[in-house]
Formats: sequence, C-alpha cells, structure tokens
Amino acid sequence: MKTDVKVIEFLEHSNWIENVHDEDSLRQAMKAWIYLASKKKLTHYIVKKVHSMLMVNQDLEEADKGRYRLYQVGINTPTGFIEKMRWEKIPTEMDRWLEMVNGTKHVANSPSTVEDFIKSCHIIYENIHPFADGNGRTGRMFLNWQRIQIGLPILTIRLEERWEYYKWFEEER
Repeated sequence: MKTDVKVIEFLEHSNWIENVHDEDSLRQAMKAWIYLASKKKLTHYIVKKVHSMLMVNQDLEEADKGRYRLYQVGINTPTGFIEKMRWEKIPTEMDRWLEMVNGTKHVANSPSTVEDFIKSCHIIYENIHPFADGNGRTGRMFLNWQRIQIGLPILTIRLEERWEYYKWFEEER
C-alpha cells in the first residue's frame, strides 16, 4: 500500500501535536498506519499492535508498549490536571468502544451525523486513555481509520489547530 501525501501530512501533524519530531517516529507511524488501514474491523489485538508499532522507539517502558495500562494516569491541560479513567475499567470500556467503532457503517447516512459519531468515538477513546502514552497519536489514527472505512477523507488536525481540537474534549466534560 502506497502512503500518500495526505497520510504523511496527517501523521506528521499528529506527531507534532505530541512534540514528536524525529524522522524515525514518522516512519514508525507510517508503518502503523499501513497496518491499520489494511484492517476491516478493529480488535483488541489490532489496537495494541498499532500502539506497539507506533511506540517502538519512544521513551516508554517496554512492558507498556502494546499493552493496556495497569496503573492510574492523568494529563495536564490548559485548565488543569485531569485524572483519566481507572485502569481496571479499561478492558470493559474498550470492548464497548470497539463495538461502537466497528458499527460506524450502520450510522445514519447524513455526513454530519457520521462525522459527529466518529468525533464522539474519538473522544470516548481519549477518555478511556488505554495506554500509558501514545493515546493521542493512536486515537487520531483510529479516528481516520473510521473515516476511510466509510469513504470520508483523511482528517489532518494541524499543529496550529490543536487548541481547537482540544476543545472537543472540553465540550464533553
């Protein structure tokens, strides 16, 4: 599968949002995307595999690469520290999320309805925050995987647009 310019742009900006700028990380993101884009349905195995491929050379414990987290985490935001979902709930919540994401094709045909649904799935994933690190980058990959499954174009969230993107999560609180 050829990696086109839109995909490279999406992956570059997704990395940059997380302050990841090196070429090796972009290559790993491309490999993870090519793997993901070839799948017709998401499973726990695929989600974890994408994460492990994406995080190959990242500063993360080897035991945390491609595995759901087994401890509590939080994130710093412009409005303060937010504790993420309790780690014990991750497998059950990921089951629910996978069911939603794999059902995208059954959402009403209205493009705005479908786009709202995909955005909602992305927000849910980010709130589950299944990994110790790499949730934003994997989450944006899954968001675009959903989009291509139903024929929508790749959505690039540009570095300079990240503050608007972060507002998605504020709206859901």
